[in-house]
Amino acid sequence: MEHRNHQTATDSSRPSVGRSENQTGRREIHALGREVPFPATARSVTAGRLRPRVRGLWWGLLLLALPCAVVPAHAQARHLNLFIWSEYIDPSIVADFEKRFDCKVTIDVYEEEESMMSKLLGGGDALYDVIVPSNQLVPALIKLKLLTPLPRASLPNLRNLEPQFANARYDPGNRYTIPFQWGTLGIYLRNPKHRVIEES
Repeated sequence: MEHRNHQTATDSSRPSVGRSENQTGRREIHALGREVPFPATARSVTAGRLRPRVRGLWWGLLLLALPCAVVPAHAQARHLNLFIWSEYIDPSIVADFEKRFDCKVTIDVYEEEESMMSKLLGGGDALYDVIVPSNQLVPALIKLKLLTPLPRASLPNLRNLEPQFANARYDPGNRYTIPFQWGTLGIYLRNPKHRVIEES
């Protein structure tokens, strides 16, 4: 799937998403996702320090189910930092969310899985409250302890999930993720000479 550039509401004071010298390759990323132990608690792998962990979601996030109070109650402003594929969320949804919960949503985007992983491994896990990875990356994110279990008591819409999405194989029990979007990719092959094509 192609992800094209677009205008974003990224905070200019925060680092932009891009390649780095420590770029994590696609093969290394997917290799990390094999035989994942799914720990009950999560800690950051950055410099051995405890950091705020990001909450992973599959293909998107259930924004209207998430509490926006991700900062202390005594803070003057409430802020939600989102890390997501480009062009994956309608700006009107963000605007409605900000109005409903009286908060500010800052969106950072990425174009490639490798750049997303590199940024999180480089300390980006402390920058975001919610991330939107592809489902195949979730096991690697869990294994690297870049995710923290979801606050299920604050997510009442979880009870509305269809059974097929309630216990994904990449996140048993949906401890770290919430499904948001899904679909079917159709492929059309033009075969004007009606040649027999072997199944792969």
